[in-house]
Amino acid sequence: MSSPPPADIPIVAEHRGIGLHDQDEARLELVRRELDHVLDNISGDIAALVRYCEDGKRPPEARLLAFHIVAAHRSTAADSRQERPSGFDMDDLVAVVCALGSRKWRSRHTYGAVFDDHQQEPRQEPLPEGEGI
Repeated sequence: MSSPPPADIPIVAEHRGIGLHDQDEARLELVRRELDHVLDNISGDIAALVRYCEDGKRPPEARLLAFHIVAAHRSTAADSRQERPSGFDMDDLVAVVCALGSRKWRSRHTYGAVFDDHQQEPRQEPLPEGEGI
């Protein structure tokens, strides 16, 4: 199974063991709430996790978390020789989240990757030159 490349965006804090990307405190609070939502409300619902991964309005950290939970469900099912979750293509899901932790493909103007920045929340201040696209 494929997985996204390792993240290289600087981590400035952690919430429940999940790294938070560099951004202002107000945005970090929103990201924390979204991480809590993924962990507390939808972590057992594969379809909801897949939809969450695909939602460009959601914070990258939480979308990546949702992806890794889906991957863990699939891996656990395979290891115990149970039917894997279905209704989506894992390679397509990897493609959706693959750039969310990448400095190279990071949008300078929105919170996320340049590939789906039309859906994302705009940044208050663009990232500096040389940081993202």
